[in-house]
Amino acid sequence: MKKCVLIVVALFTLLLAGCEFDKPEMTTEQFQAAMEAEGFTIDKSKDMDGKGKSVKRYLVAEKDGVTVNFLIYTSVERAIQAYTGMEKEYESRKAASNLTSSSKFGMGNYNKFTLRYNDRYVLITRIGSTMIFVGTQADRREWIAPLIEKMGY
Repeated sequence: MKKCVLIVVALFTLLLAGCEFDKPEMTTEQFQAAMEAEGFTIDKSKDMDGKGKSVKRYLVAEKDGVTVNFLIYTSVERAIQAYTGMEKEYESRKAASNLTSSSKFGMGNYNKFTLRYNDRYVLITRIGSTMIFVGTQADRREWIAPLIEKMGY
């Protein structure tokens, strides 16, 4: 009986510790350096450079037909709204598509949504006020998903 109580207390403690899970946000400089190290070119033409009402920074990295969008919002709330809106948009496509796989995860300041449908792959991930969005051919998932994870997203 004592062992059972100790196991339950240990599991409960681990669960509570997980509630305070926060990942560090990436800066535009860190994103640019990480993507350039992987051979991506950076397009700053959409960048607000701190002057946007919702989006402070917006960088686009491109390589071999894959576009990775990195956004820093003016607040965590704006980032959550954008993430939720994009997630709902792609969720609605699930019913009318040839769905291969879908996943969602959220904890602390982190959310991640992936979807494979009609030979397409979508990855949306948010940490705090930052968000990364990738929409590409499904066969490119094998190399882009690990790259985004390597950056902590």
